[in-house]
Amino acid sequence: MSKVYVSPEEIMTDFLQCYSVRFREQMEKINLCYKKITELPLEFGDAFTTGSLTSLNISDNKIKELPDSICSISSLEKLNCNRNDLVKLPEELGALKNLKQLQCIFNKIEEFPDSIC
Repeated sequence: MSKVYVSPEEIMTDFLQCYSVRFREQMEKINLCYKKITELPLEFGDAFTTGSLTSLNISDNKIKELPDSICSISSLEKLNCNRNDLVKLPEELGALKNLKQLQCIFNKIEEFPDSIC
């Protein structure tokens, strides 16, 4: 039997393609921690703009940058991106009016966006 390697990025793309729009709209929590993800697809946030996603845990990966589309998840209340390789956060993160908890310790962020300060 031969082994097939599937990259974490391919898993993310498949995740977005496999779940129907209706199912994604009903998701309230997504936990993607410890998945060895190095990046989220640019359209990740766009997939949840009309949904009820309140909690996103992407901690303990190798993500360097969050896509700007994260800022379009208006229902998001909790974002955990601890222990990644983030060097910055999206400038429009402050537009998430329902965001109550932002966890981003143990990253490489030197400056936070003005929109959240």
